[in-house]
Amino acid sequence: MAGTSHECAPVGDWYQPPAPSAESLRVMERMARWLAHQLNNPLATISGSAQLLERAQGPSPTASGQSLNYPDMIRQEATRCSALLNEVAGLCTAREPDLAPLDLRSLAEESLRRSLQRCDPEGVRVDVEPSPGSSLVMGDPVMLSRAVEALLDNALQAMAEGGNLALAVRLSPDHPGHQEVIVTDTGEGMGPETLSRLFEPFFTERRRFRGLGLTLCHQAAEAHRGALAFRSSPGKGTTARLILPAGFG
Repeated sequence: MAGTSHECAPVGDWYQPPAPSAESLRVMERMARWLAHQLNNPLATISGSAQLLERAQGPSPTASGQSLNYPDMIRQEATRCSALLNEVAGLCTAREPDLAPLDLRSLAEESLRRSLQRCDPEGVRVDVEPSPGSSLVMGDPVMLSRAVEALLDNALQAMAEGGNLALAVRLSPDHPGHQEVIVTDTGEGMGPETLSRLFEPFFTERRRFRGLGLTLCHQAAEAHRGALAFRSSPGKGTTARLILPAGFG
């Protein structure tokens, strides 16, 4: 995979966290594959048993007279967990991007819709800034969608007490020929130590478990010869900046 392009390295007071070590990425991949291998068989047993139970007893009535199909609910959740495990194992395996022309603004707005649905934030005001002009890039829609969603999820989780979230897609003002996605929140913010470990897999703080989202976001930026940078202070919120070349190669 290509490294971060020097031509779109952040400038000024933007901070670019160090890349995760090759060993930590190998451990992440091995762990994901091990979990998928260990849990897929038990999940298949749960799903099959629930299907047999469903055939034997059918839906269960509730006090209101409605029927709840508990075995089917168990089977669906087991199937969902199995798919999630396999997806994570696949995500943790480095691959080259499957490039196609895409509208970065539309992708970012769809990512926002999914993040809001998933995180279900309370007391968060969302502002999508208008951005005239083209927002076309050559990119992998799956990788970039997950990258933008990771930035949005991180911002929403930082505002447990509510706040403001802003999303913008624009031509980069300091990197000609590049587009960028800007995600700004008014949440808890981050200090230097946290910023320096953002791309570390499964990085855990006192109040938050960051998982793999920003690690995979960094991988997506590198795969597209782009850059990912942050500006943040404790108690003052965070701005994340994903910079991508409008063309490729």
